[in-house]
Amino acid sequence: MVENKRKRLERSRIPSALTQEGRRNSAPFQAFVFRLRGVRIALVIGIVAVAASGCHGKGHAKVDGVLVPQARSGYDVPKGPTLHIPGDDLSKLPDAPIIKIAAERKVPWKQVKALIERIRAAGKQAVPLVGDRWRVRAFALSDETKGPTIAVTATPDGKSCVSPPGVDEAKCVQTVGKDQIDRAYTRRLVREAVKAYQLYDADLEVQGDIKWADVVRAIDGTRTCCLDTEVRVKLDW
Repeated sequence: MVENKRKRLERSRIPSALTQEGRRNSAPFQAFVFRLRGVRIALVIGIVAVAASGCHGKGHAKVDGVLVPQARSGYDVPKGPTLHIPGDDLSKLPDAPIIKIAAERKVPWKQVKALIERIRAAGKQAVPLVGDRWRVRAFALSDETKGPTIAVTATPDGKSCVSPPGVDEAKCVQTVGKDQIDRAYTRRLVREAVKAYQLYDADLEVQGDIKWADVVRAIDGTRTCCLDTEVRVKLDW
């Protein structure tokens, strides 16, 4: 019994690779630790680089160099020629039943509206293009409403207003910069109105020299206000 205890005691005094003394006296072990740390650091740097490229590498959607507005309520892009604003000669329309429109975000809404009206007057279908992050999508400007509508207004100075049917007073919110419509603000206002009045249709009025991107933000913010609850938007022309 005593001999066994002595053997265990002697073994405990032997420098180990896990003790401080063992580390000082074990050059191969130190080299291994440094190599391991280097691999670990390289691995962390690699992961961070991949994550960064995944978040920012693709960017927002462009159509032949035209940065289009962002929207979540788009649909699959149909086949057909595309007119770019700016960039293309808009005096002549392509000979096709469907004409897509790729308009830059800061283009005035009245310019996009005029082109859509010309395409429709020619008996063709106008399909505006938007981006869902980096993916290009088609976008519906208006839905078919089915009942009483919540009134939504968007103005060029970044103000969104919402009111129930037949009421002149409205609840409004405006961005700090007063330079664009905020989709999240619009979404919140419409969500509150839908919950309060149990109405699922909205009538959108856009005022003044509003930008094309702000029209898209107002429509998309209203349409996507309520997660799985469908809200339909009618755009007043």
